[in-house]
Amino acid sequence: MSQAEEHPINQSEWWKVYGEPAVKPGAVSVDELTAWYETKTPGRDFVVVDVRRSDCEYIMPGAINLPAHSLPATLPTLVQMLATVPKLVFHCNSSKGRGTRASGWVADSFFKMHTAAGASQEQAQTRVEQQVLILTGGINAWTEKHGKRALDTRGQPWDGKSLSTIPL
Repeated sequence: MSQAEEHPINQSEWWKVYGEPAVKPGAVSVDELTAWYETKTPGRDFVVVDVRRSDCEYIMPGAINLPAHSLPATLPTLVQMLATVPKLVFHCNSSKGRGTRASGWVADSFFKMHTAAGASQEQAQTRVEQQVLILTGGINAWTEKHGKRALDTRGQPWDGKSLSTIPL
C-alpha cells in the first residue's frame, strides 16, 4: 500500500481523524430551498455547498463542490471567505453523513468566530443555526423533486430557471 493510500482521508472512516463536530447546524427542506432560488440570489443570499467527492456526477444549480475531506484543512480561510454569506446550505447524497459532519465542522468554526468576537454561547449558537444549514434529504431529495438535466446540457450556464441538477 502506498503512502497516499495509507493516508487517513483515503480510509473508510476518514472523518474520525477530524473528530465529530460539537455545534449542530440548522436545517432547510427542499421546498424552502426551492423558494430561495425563486426569491433570492444564489451566490449572494445563499450558497449551496456540495461536499461529495467521487460520487459527484451532477450538481445543483449555482452550487459549489467542496469535498468534505478537504474542509478541515481549509476552514481558517474558508470561514473568512464565507462569513458574509447569510445562508450556507450543505449537502451530500442524503445529508446523513458527510453533509452533516461537514456542515458541523463549519458551524464549529463560525461558533468560535462569534464567541471570539464577544457573542455569548447562546447568541453564537443561534447565529450559527441560522447561517449554517444542512439540506434535509440531500441531493437525493432535491433530484426527486426537480430531476436531472440531460448530459448534453453539460457545460451550459444555468438558465436561472430550471432547478434540475446539472451534469458534470
